Amino acid sequence: YRVKGKGSFVSDNQRRQAASNDLVAFLITAVNIHDASIMKFIMGIQKKLSEAGHSLIVENLMNYEKNERIVIDRLVENRVAGFIVYPDLPANPGYVKYVAGLNVPFVLIDRYPKGLPVNFAGCNNRDGAMQGVQHLIGIGHEKIGFLAYSYHISAEKERYEGYVEAMQGAGLEVDDGLLFLEETADWNRIADRVRSGSMTAIFCVNDMRAHQLIDSLTAMGIRIPEDLSVMGFDDAEFAQHAKVPLSTMRQPFHDIGYTAAQMLLDIMRNPQAQYTHILLGAQLVIRNSTQRLEK
Repeated sequence: YRVKGKGSFVSDNQRRQAASNDLVAFLITAVNIHDASIMKFIMGIQKKLSEAGHSLIVENLMNYEKNERIVIDRLVENRVAGFIVYPDLPANPGYVKYVAGLNVPFVLIDRYPKGLPVNFAGCNNRDGAMQGVQHLIGIGHEKIGFLAYSYHISAEKERYEGYVEAMQGAGLEVDDGLLFLEETADWNRIADRVRSGSMTAIFCVNDMRAHQLIDSLTAMGIRIPEDLSVMGFDDAEFAQHAKVPLSTMRQPFHDIGYTAAQMLLDIMRNPQAQYTHILLGAQLVIRNSTQRLEK
């Protein structure tokens, strides 16, 4: 705009829009945003965006007490170029649907809601869990349990499907008495299964749950892996330094973040692109929490 006698100027709104056209927002719903896996997601996202000349802003929506739309609207007003979303599902799917209704490219990472077509980057949870359970079967275990953490999340359901397919593929029974799907684990019930000999190994849906299991059961006098072999998922930072170094499936967090950013950039260039799910493989890591069952 022009001011008589002073010259031409760029308005604050125009300057803000011009400055933010290359800005991508990572929306996350997490109690602990400094969790190593989340930081690896962020590092992967940032690496790809920086290669393409974009910048990243991180918004932890847990800080806004269900007022996520205020944050999202502000970012849209500032002409954010796109969103990468790590949602809390199904506890609050509303803001994911809200983002989907905006005219802004977005990609979900790690988990996704039912009934909503989305672009998604994550781990091949089903096949990863299948490989982990097949390892337990391969070292002689047949009575294998499954321990969930937040069973409502899509990633955990996929890992359960992998567990079931591995068991059925080996001709083994999926015993309902060895399924521990509650958010609050009953450690005494799990310990009883071990002491009775009805469970010799357990697949834990993530390393945090495996860590809780090992701490609780060893306090009850159960030996890991002599009495119970334990398999985790993620290969979290603490897994190799735990009380019993944890056998697990290593999830490629950094590469998933990088892939999500690449997908978002592709959608930004071609808004008519078809919905896509890209899954990256998990890697088997053997440590001390599993051992061959001597019969």
